[in-house]
Amino acid sequence: MADQEEAHLFEDEPALIQCLPELNDLRMAGELTDLAIEVQGNVTLHVHRVILVSRIASLRYSVCGALKKNKAVLQWPKVSSEVARPLMDYVYTGQLAVNEDNAAGLVILSKQLLLPKVEEWALSFMADRLNSENLANNWNLAQLLKSDQLRNACLQHIKTTFEATIVSDFFTHLPLDTVLSVLRADDLEVDSEERVFEAIRLWVSPRGEVDETRIVHAKALMREVRWNRINPDFRYKLLENEGFWNKDVECLRLLGGISGWFECPSSRADRKCPFNENYRGPLEKICLIGTSTTDKKSVLIRYDTETSTSEQLTVLDNRSCAAFVAIADCIFAIGTYAQNGSCSKVEKFDTKELQWSERAPLSSVRQYHAAIGVSVGQECVVCVFGGCSSNYGSSYSNICELYSPQENRWYVLPSLKESRQNAAAVALPDGQVFVIGGRNVSGYLVSSVEACHLREPADWQGQRKTPGDFWRSVASMNNPRGNHTAIAFRGSIFVAGGTNTNGTSVETVEVFSPPDNQQQMGQWTKLTNGTLKWPNAHLAVWQDRLFAFCSNANRQNSIREFVPRNPSAASRKKFDLWTWTDRGPVNDLRLITHAFILR
Repeated sequence: MADQEEAHLFEDEPALIQCLPELNDLRMAGELTDLAIEVQGNVTLHVHRVILVSRIASLRYSVCGALKKNKAVLQWPKVSSEVARPLMDYVYTGQLAVNEDNAAGLVILSKQLLLPKVEEWALSFMADRLNSENLANNWNLAQLLKSDQLRNACLQHIKTTFEATIVSDFFTHLPLDTVLSVLRADDLEVDSEERVFEAIRLWVSPRGEVDETRIVHAKALMREVRWNRINPDFRYKLLENEGFWNKDVECLRLLGGISGWFECPSSRADRKCPFNENYRGPLEKICLIGTSTTDKKSVLIRYDTETSTSEQLTVLDNRSCAAFVAIADCIFAIGTYAQNGSCSKVEKFDTKELQWSERAPLSSVRQYHAAIGVSVGQECVVCVFGGCSSNYGSSYSNICELYSPQENRWYVLPSLKESRQNAAAVALPDGQVFVIGGRNVSGYLVSSVEACHLREPADWQGQRKTPGDFWRSVASMNNPRGNHTAIAFRGSIFVAGGTNTNGTSVETVEVFSPPDNQQQMGQWTKLTNGTLKWPNAHLAVWQDRLFAFCSNANRQNSIREFVPRNPSAASRKKFDLWTWTDRGPVNDLRLITHAFILR
């Protein structure tokens, strides 16, 4: 039996026990009861007939009409006492304790007794506790009871744990309409579309052999793969290798049509795209910091690229000089400038509640520092690098710190090999972090890059490593720069904006291919067609699209999107055939100073 601590208490508003506790006192004392309910295990519950039918209207006729005895009896032979007792508690108190042992039984019984509120409570309890172990049972119950609430919760769980679910027996037993709806979902959480194709293979060949009754549906399933997000090499290998796709003529025709779509773009004009092109991913929002066109204050806005509209979230007051990092739906302002010098203050802005709250301060005051959010396992942490610790940027720092939002605590990381301010920091999804360029202690801009790799909490909670063990030098940029911006896009790192050693704005964009087995230092290249002729550029990746939010000294701004000249030839690594396209200005801002994405 589930512990009482595991139960969740639902209650009416107001609960009956708060208005009329005497009713429950009568029941607990066993006084004036005139109806017995016999349930499984020879357990009898004694209640008051008038209270029962007042609270459960569907029992009125069976209690009052059919039974004429002084002390009538209701028989519920298929109902356990673990289910009946909490339901009777609810009848007398307006409070219902739901736990893992009674939730399913309460759903069934409340459905029979026409108690929709109780049914909804029990279903919500089950939905909130879905996991891989109880998913199949809850799915079967949802089908049996025709419960959309539980069914939708199961579908959402499948979408959020997709890669773990597809390798289970449960997935291969799902009906076609369910698999199709999951693959069609734009909010399906999957690392790559190749995994979506693998799910189709597992469903069509549940025991390693092609199921003839399922392969007829393979074409419809394959249409839901976002082929524009799949590496062309994967598509080519499908045509070379054996699998369910070359055992069905319709699948082969579809693959041929998909290949033609990419290889012969001139033929698209009169054709419908042979696959689902919708972007798949979490709902992302672009947020910008800049100077308002109305009152010239520094503001944070949420910007919609589709409608070119914005919503002001907050005025930054004295926070405009801080480093900003977005994590989930919150924005952290780190190290705000104060009149007496650098500041260690850290604040968090909740974009849902629209409220600022103070967090644990930095261990060292600083400004002109670089900051970035880094995903490490299930946690996203904030890392801060370098900067200076005195007014006018005269005291350069190599100190690095890491902030855990879960703990509201800062940890000191090994120091950079080279002190620097006005650098850029960027992180890859696997926890690799790069600190790029900036100004060194001699006052010169540098092109050097330092890298570290955060793999687990022990990297900052355990014994601290030496800078030489923690940081390593990788390939330097082609030219020094400072006050620039950096972003990870499709496996590469883009650097734009900033100034050069002459103090003039840098228009060129450089792309860094991170270190791998072939290029152990990584490699930088200049984009020949990617010049951004704006002195200030801030990069952001929204729905797998790269944007530059640009502005100049004349208080003008522009949004530029980096797009391939020929979408069919778009490469995830070679960007020499890409260019920046004008998407118009942000009308509510003059200068744009920061850009980031909220999820």
